[in-house]
Amino acid sequence: MTILDQTIGIAPSTSPHAHWLGWVSLTLAVAGLVLSCLGDPFWLALPSSLLGAQAGHLCMRRGHENHVGALIGLNLGLFNLFFWVLLVVLVPLVFGMPTTALFRIPTYN
Repeated sequence: MTILDQTIGIAPSTSPHAHWLGWVSLTLAVAGLVLSCLGDPFWLALPSSLLGAQAGHLCMRRGHENHVGALIGLNLGLFNLFFWVLLVVLVPLVFGMPTTALFRIPTYN
């Protein structure tokens, strides 16, 4: 709550569902990290990390700024995105190897 909010009497918006959203954020971020370490067989690490970071941010905006799950989920989700970009973009450029050597690309024939 900012000083302006205190002077005009605005209470922070708290939501009872935001508490569970923090734990969902942590779960999605951990799932994204595990999937990245397993080689991302289903190509779900990136969406899981994005949703984990977004859920953590939404939980903190809903009045749970100190929720452990939201803080870890947001930071771990952002780390997963950085890790994913390193694996998909930087490693193939630096080492000259194709992306298919790191990840199994699904075929839909």
